[in-house]
Amino acid sequence: MSSPSKRREMDLMKLMMSDYKVEMINDGMQEFYVHFHGPNESPYQGGVWKVRVELPDAYPYKSPSIGFINKIYHPNVDEMSGSVCLDVINQTWSPMFDLVNVFEVFLPQLLLYPNASDPLNGEAAALMMRDKTAYELRVKGIGPFRNLLSEYTFLVLAVKLKCGCPVASVTGFVSFRHCFTFVFANLSYTHSLNHKECLNQPFRTPVSRYGPQCTARHEHSLKQL
Repeated sequence: MSSPSKRREMDLMKLMMSDYKVEMINDGMQEFYVHFHGPNESPYQGGVWKVRVELPDAYPYKSPSIGFINKIYHPNVDEMSGSVCLDVINQTWSPMFDLVNVFEVFLPQLLLYPNASDPLNGEAAALMMRDKTAYELRVKGIGPFRNLLSEYTFLVLAVKLKCGCPVASVTGFVSFRHCFTFVFANLSYTHSLNHKECLNQPFRTPVSRYGPQCTARHEHSLKQL
């Protein structure tokens, strides 16, 4: 067995022993999937991505090829192909690095500190620089997160209410199915959008609720942020 082959086997075993879920694509130990959890204290926390890894014949002297299989919204990841713009992998790789370094250091650092000045996803880079809160909501709307609906509370939002009841609070909801952000006014109560309200034309479907301070049924118009 050649030295690169031994190194591939050793690094792969080390990755598996580090509690990463690894799915082999073939029997050659050169192509496999790794389940990668988004780092804590980042918009990606709670998400789990399947990352495809391809090890070249010259590994570890040549860097592995890394790409996200499920969608991720990030300035340095191509949204269509999932390819990663990561200098330490693409340009400055060293045989001193191994696969554990990729998943415990390099990818977490990429998600924690996006580089908007050298983007593969220009839209994500522009949004992050213009409106960080909207960027983080978009990350949650596209990524593979556990909950189908996630609730956010906004202090100031202008929402048209079709009845004359006083508005006590404004709540926003993200539909991960449609990657839209909805907001509606409520009367000191909270209800998630139901399935019918998240169908094909969500902005044309009125959100109807009974409020504790209003005996008549009222409707809230939806608004995309």
